[in-house]
Amino acid sequence: MAEHTTGTPGESKEAEPWMIFGVAVVLIVVGIGFGYYKFNNEIQASYLKDKGVSVVGVVIEESEGGKSGGRTHYFDLEYQWKGASYSHQISSKFNLYDVGEEVELWVDPEHPEEAMGEEDMGQGSFGWAFIIMGLGGFIFWLGLKKVKEKKGGAAEGTAV
Repeated sequence: MAEHTTGTPGESKEAEPWMIFGVAVVLIVVGIGFGYYKFNNEIQASYLKDKGVSVVGVVIEESEGGKSGGRTHYFDLEYQWKGASYSHQISSKFNLYDVGEEVELWVDPEHPEEAMGEEDMGQGSFGWAFIIMGLGGFIFWLGLKKVKEKKGGAAEGTAV
């Protein structure tokens, strides 16, 4: 039976393989999520560019959020479609619009509550998705390597 050691100061502890695999799986899932978000955004943008209708939205409110080094500006817009009023929010790192300013939006005529502005169409990043998934894959590989090392060490310890 293997002894459980608590470790001494200066001695490094190694992560258990299940921890390594857990981190790897989380990173891979997050990377897939980033990729899905970007892919879905590209599909919707393409659809609205082809089949959507251009309408004019008016900025009714502007607000800021985030840390001082990474502020995000939020613009609440209101637009009309067939006599009904709808709202949409655009976010940007830059203060692009003033309250009362007109902004072009593309609206899905079948679902007028779905709209996109020019700033919305490029959001998301396949690059970050691949980086995060690659990191998850690398960590998963390290976990497999660690399992092989443990199996090799256990086999050597039993052969006397």
